Amino acid sequence: MLRAAKADGGRRGIAVIIPLYLALRRAEIAALRWEQFDHRGWVRLSGKGSKVAHLPLHPELQKALTWYRAVAEPESPWLFPSRVDAGHIRPHTSAKWAQMIALRAD
Repeated sequence: MLRAAKADGGRRGIAVIIPLYLALRRAEIAALRWEQFDHRGWVRLSGKGSKVAHLPLHPELQKALTWYRAVAEPESPWLFPSRVDAGHIRPHTSAKWAQMIALRAD
């Protein structure tokens, strides 16, 4: 799955790589903001019950995010901005992307 996600070379691939390293749910992936990531290699996540967790980024994920940030839409606060409105993609979209990548991983 990781190889197929890297080969995708786009936001779909990044949306699959992130949960492989951080074990996030599809809604959490869809709603990620750039401000949650710091320059030291950590991500800040809010979970159930408004609990905040700070998780380290795997070097491979950090490398992928650095590349993605350089090609992503610079004016958007979202990692995965919606192409329909000013918000982020829907959770269903991130799940659909994962299915597409999984079919290529066979």
